[in-house]
Formats: sequence, C-alpha cells, structure tokens
Amino acid sequence: MTNLISTAILILIVTFLGWYYASSDIFSDEVTVYNLWCSKERIDGKCLGKEEPANPITYKALVDQQTVIYWFEGGALTKLDNCAVKDSENWSCESGSYHHYMINGIYHEDYPHKVKSTFYQGPRWKWTFLYLKMRFNGEIS
Repeated sequence: MTNLISTAILILIVTFLGWYYASSDIFSDEVTVYNLWCSKERIDGKCLGKEEPANPITYKALVDQQTVIYWFEGGALTKLDNCAVKDSENWSCESGSYHHYMINGIYHEDYPHKVKSTFYQGPRWKWTFLYLKMRFNGEIS
C-alpha cells in the first residue's frame, strides 16, 4: 500500500513538473509576467491583505526589429516602440513619458506621478496556486 501511495505521489509530481515546464516560456522569445494583486498595502514585499492572481501579461521581444509587443490573454496586441532589445528578458522601451523595461525577466515601469500599485509580479507557482484556490472555491469560473 505504501508503494502504491508513493508511486501515485511521484506520478503527480512528474505530471505537474511536465506541465509546468512544457507551458513555460523558457525556449521562446516570450516572457509571461504573472501579476498578483493585494487588497491592502504591501510592506517589505509582504501583502497585508488578501492576495489574488491578476491577468498574466506576455511580452514578446523582437530583437531584429528592436521592438516589444505585449498582450493579456485573449486581448489585443500592443506594440512598444523606441526600444533597445538585447533578448526576451532584457529590453527597455520609451513611450512618451513612460519607461517600460525588463531586466533578467523582471518587468519594471516608470512614469510620472507613479502611485504605489497593488499589482506586482509574483512567481508563476504562486500565481497558479492562488488561481486554483480561487477556482476550487468558486470565486472565478
């Protein structure tokens, strides 16, 4: 019986890891940013309220064209111009007074009168966990 449980757990882990890496962007020129949302303020990176998954944003860096496009799942493409693109994880774009950039796969933006946002980039595993938790609780369909 112990061997059966151990085997079942191993199969679940291998299946999850296979799904996780098969659907990741590690072999492409795209980076998906998994944003989280905090219902209250964050102090030292810790959410003091309820944490929820936000819509992921995928960025595609076009090195040969020195431009970046991005989209939300099911949404229209948006193009960022005035870019300096090294690769999919390292680029910088100026759009008017907005500065969008990614350093080692971490997205940043600067703009005038920036307010402290309740949205922030989180690890994919945490976004997936929060999404599944809300799905099982019937909070999202």
